[in-house]
Amino acid sequence: MEKYIVVIGSKPNLKLPVANVDWVFSANGAAEKGQYFCDKLKILNHTCVVGTREFEKNEEVSKRVLKANLKEIVFRYGKLSEPKFKFDNYTKVINFSKYKQFIFQKKFFANSTFDLLYSEIFYKNSLFKRILYFIHCLTRKGFLCSSTGLFSILYALEIFPNHKIIISGIGPTQDTKRHYYDNFTNYESRAQVDDILFQKIKIEYKERLISTDNELSNKYNLIEWHEETFL
Repeated sequence: MEKYIVVIGSKPNLKLPVANVDWVFSANGAAEKGQYFCDKLKILNHTCVVGTREFEKNEEVSKRVLKANLKEIVFRYGKLSEPKFKFDNYTKVINFSKYKQFIFQKKFFANSTFDLLYSEIFYKNSLFKRILYFIHCLTRKGFLCSSTGLFSILYALEIFPNHKIIISGIGPTQDTKRHYYDNFTNYESRAQVDDILFQKIKIEYKERLISTDNELSNKYNLIEWHEETFL
């Protein structure tokens, strides 16, 4: 019997699969959708992967994460600087440093470090801005590269090497500019980075990815989920 993990993002109108799922991963504020999915299918194992600064600065994200019944929270860009957030005692907190999260991503892409650095410059649109941004990342910010949604997929691939990963609500397609819970933040720039990285995922990882989104499947040559779904 095929074993499945589901990774849930924040694109609106996402289709959730009806499947025998061992673990659920959600990205940022999609923890709310992840919890809805877990409750619906009676799944007990839920990890939320969160951008550290996004969690601290965006109340729409933090309140959804804190309401979810989580086995794990993964902060993918350094530890929290705010001590005000309290987590349940049974929730395991995992921290990736800026450097560690970059190194972690390398193995999943065809050209390793080159693909990550090359993709990141497309966060900006003009050549001049790309040069300045690259210098800023190199000297101060660090290289984020994949969105937290894509990072969640990579993390699931790593933690569950014998499972197929079903993607729902993640990927740089038509609804890039908005999330179901956040119509104010523009995620288009990070989606431009993701667009390159999705094309560069190594075949041994890509063949384990299944998408409930027809557009995403066609664009990046992913397996499409044809079984039952719900909203």
